[in-house]
Amino acid sequence: MQPIQVYQFLVLILTLTVTSVVPLQCVKAFYDQDNYYKIYCFKDREGISSIKLTNNITIEKVKSTNNEACFKIVKPQETIHEITCMKRLEESCLGDNEVHPTKWTEESDITKCKKSRYVNELYRGIKNGNLTVIFEVDVVLYSIMYVPNEQPKRE
Repeated sequence: MQPIQVYQFLVLILTLTVTSVVPLQCVKAFYDQDNYYKIYCFKDREGISSIKLTNNITIEKVKSTNNEACFKIVKPQETIHEITCMKRLEESCLGDNEVHPTKWTEESDITKCKKSRYVNELYRGIKNGNLTVIFEVDVVLYSIMYVPNEQPKRE
């Protein structure tokens, strides 16, 4: 192989590797009145990363000036769109026998669930009306350590 061909081959392999490693951000979405949730993954459409919920509501990532993760809620037949930023949420919706995932990696079908609140879990996401979208779950672990109250000997 010529040096230029080797270089082009390496650039192609590197490009394929980088594009295949970029993770999709997936979220859990549910409504207050429903007993089910669905996992959606953001997709890039015309340079805008968004998800489209089953009721045609679209959630788009928007750039924020103060390093907050903010999103535009686009509802059908509405011309004014709301922008909401990530915050701590109080509850999630857990399915039967569901382990407590901290992130989701692929879309899912509708899953029956029950609303739940756990003291040792912090939910981060957005809330708009009765719609809740959870981006991540942080599990808080507490431990008590015994530290003896002894001072080292001085010389």
